[in-house]
Amino acid sequence: INEIATTIAGALEEQTATTHEISRSVTEAARGTGEVTHSISGVVTAAKSTAEGAGHILIASQTLAKMGNELMERVSHFQVDADGSTNRLKSGGSGEEHSSLERSASPRPVPHHAGPA
Repeated sequence: INEIATTIAGALEEQTATTHEISRSVTEAARGTGEVTHSISGVVTAAKSTAEGAGHILIASQTLAKMGNELMERVSHFQVDADGSTNRLKSGGSGEEHSSLERSASPRPVPHHAGPA
């Protein structure tokens, strides 16, 4: 009977040690899962911030493209003579637009550099 009790006691010690090891492993796994969850939360926050920033960039680029198109439209109404001295409207604009733009785009002298002395 002592031999059987000793064998049972040994088996119980092994089972207790195994149970403690399993408990430690489960605790470690739970801690790792918590860290992963925290990391994923950080990634989600960063992704939202990136998406918001991308939205702002999209709006800004669309605004810039619109402004560029408007500028190209306005610049297309002007021409510069070969010597660069006179700005004037190209033909084809409406009379009212022509006169108001012509006043705002009066010819300006272009400075001529004499070169090195």
